[in-house]
Amino acid sequence: MNDKPASEAAQSAVARLLGRASEGEELQQAARHIATRADDLRALTGSVFVFRLGGEWLGLPAWMVDEVIEPRPIHSLPHRREGLVRGLVNVRGQLTVCVALESLLQLDLSRPAPERGAIC
Repeated sequence: MNDKPASEAAQSAVARLLGRASEGEELQQAARHIATRADDLRALTGSVFVFRLGGEWLGLPAWMVDEVIEPRPIHSLPHRREGLVRGLVNVRGQLTVCVALESLLQLDLSRPAPERGAIC
């Protein structure tokens, strides 16, 4: 018969496991595994900024959006009436480039947007 209780034997086994020196490669492999799991968790729990462009619902990672402001007048640039750059917008005294997202994302905005409140 064994004189030590089972819980005491289990505790000493855990102490031996935790007290041992880990190998360098083993430690690096564990760190990579934890980093991968953290990236997976961030991908599952990230915030998204959802918006509508024409008839399309789109989303961007929230970290890409600084702020949402009311529509402002766009000051066109000479020889830049068509294409990706729409012009400049004054945001609190700072000129900011206005980009045509439909051109950048190659969306067809000629398709009519569904009625408000409609489920697509």
